[in-house]
Amino acid sequence: MNPEMGEIHIDQTITLGNEGKEISVLLLKEEIGHGLIGMITSKLFPGNVALVAVTGSPEDTDFNIGYHGHSRDGKSERIGLDEKLIDGLRTKSDESLFVLLHELGHLVNKDVVAVGEDFERYNQTRIEKVKSGEVMEMELRADSFAVEYLGIQASINGLHALMDREKAYYLSDTFIREEVEIALAETGYRIQYLESIQFQDKS
Repeated sequence: MNPEMGEIHIDQTITLGNEGKEISVLLLKEEIGHGLIGMITSKLFPGNVALVAVTGSPEDTDFNIGYHGHSRDGKSERIGLDEKLIDGLRTKSDESLFVLLHELGHLVNKDVVAVGEDFERYNQTRIEKVKSGEVMEMELRADSFAVEYLGIQASINGLHALMDREKAYYLSDTFIREEVEIALAETGYRIQYLESIQFQDKS
């Protein structure tokens, strides 16, 4: 073991899904080197996915509640979640499980946006979509992946909880009003999309 990583103390393992599509989330009791707080494994992924704690605060311009990305050397996948989502994983909250599965959905669907010009193009298209009352297909695909594991109602509950937290985080003078409205509108449209599927299933 790398001495920089320190001692490893396992808290719990969360198992999601059925055999063949099973996802295992190993949570540590505390962070070790570079914010590592757990490891995610599944036959769906080409390798293990690191679970890392997001640092900073909502006031930071580069802060993310949750994200899918890569290690600094680009060789391994990672999912980043903020402190509240990490705590929510320990209690299996709908919000935390939904955000985790949504980010893993991007990985499984190979819907990955690189940092730089690719992300700028993605973000501009995303804004245009939201302004016209739509959501990027890659975001809906990731939501659908989460639904496979959580079900419709738990996924809707998770998005509602996420939206409430977005409001608490971002409705302040620190952030550009239009960007906040875009983020909240997008989450609202995602909820509407899942509710429409739920309605069709009941019909």
